[in-house]
Amino acid sequence: MISAADSRESLPVRIARATIALMLITALAKLLGFVEKQLIAYYFGADMRVDAYFVAVSVPFLFFLLIRELIEPAFLPLFVGCLRAKEESRAWSLFAALGAAIVLLTFAGLLYVSISASQVVARLAPGFGPEAVEQGARLLRIMIPSAVLLGLSALTYITLNAHGRFALPASGDLALKVGPALILVLFSGDLGITALALGFTLGALARLGIHVVGLAPRIHLISVTMRPPRRDLARLGLLMLPLAVGSTFALLSELADNYFSSQIGAGGVSARTYAKKLRDLPIEVLPYALSVVLLPAFARLAAEDA
Repeated sequence: MISAADSRESLPVRIARATIALMLITALAKLLGFVEKQLIAYYFGADMRVDAYFVAVSVPFLFFLLIRELIEPAFLPLFVGCLRAKEESRAWSLFAALGAAIVLLTFAGLLYVSISASQVVARLAPGFGPEAVEQGARLLRIMIPSAVLLGLSALTYITLNAHGRFALPASGDLALKVGPALILVLFSGDLGITALALGFTLGALARLGIHVVGLAPRIHLISVTMRPPRRDLARLGLLMLPLAVGSTFALLSELADNYFSSQIGAGGVSARTYAKKLRDLPIEVLPYALSVVLLPAFARLAAEDA
C-alpha cells in the first residue's frame, strides 16, 4: 500500500509516474507479441496449424479475460476499503475466498472442455476440416492448465495494484509473451506447433510466479480456513452482476470473430488475429495503462471519504 507519508497533493505525480512505467512495460510486451507473431509466421506461415493454435489458445485466454473483467472492478474497491479500515485479515479472507472460487469454477469448466475438446473446437471454428479440429483439440488440452493459472494471476495482479505496485505485475505480461516465442525457437524442430502451446502454458505459470514473488511478504496472511463476512461476499456478487452482462457480450463477440473467420479458409483466423493485435495497440498502451493506475487511486479516495 502507498505509505501514509504520501499526501493527496502528490497523487497526480504518483499517477503520472506509474502510468509512464506501465506504458513502457506494455509497449515492450506488445513488441514481444509482435516478435512472437513474426516467429509464428516464419516457422509456420498462416496455414491450418496456426489457425488451430489461435482457436485453441482463445479458450483459456477468454476464460482469463472473463475472470479479469469480473473481479478487477468488483474486488479492488472492497480490498482497498478493508486495508484503509485497518482490517487486513478481512481483506485477505476475501482474497482467499475469491481465489478458491476461481480455481473451483475454472477447473469445473475446463474439465468439460478437456473431455469435449474436439466438439468445442468444431463449434468455435465450423470452417475447420477434421485435421484442423483434431489439431486444435490436442493443443487445447495442452493449454487447459493455463486458464487456471491466468485466472489466479488476474486476482494477484489487481491485489498488487491495490498495494500501489504496477510495474511488477505488468512484468508478468512480458513472461507470457516470452514463453511461446522462446519455446518455439528452442523446440519447433522437434515439437512443431505444439511448442507454442507448451510455451503459452509456461508463460502463464511464469506470470503467476512473478506476482507471487511480489506478494511474498504477505503470503503468511492467507489461509484456506479464512471465511470473509457474508456482507462482503454479497457486495462482491452485486458488483459483479452488471460486469457479467458486459463481459459476456464481449466474450461472444470474440467467439463470433473466430466462428466466421474460420470459414474464410486456411489462414483466415491467423489474419484476423494479426489484424486485431495491430488495431488494439494504441488503445492498450496509454488508455489501458492509465485506467489500471486510476482504479486503485480512486478506490483509495472513495475509501477515505466513506
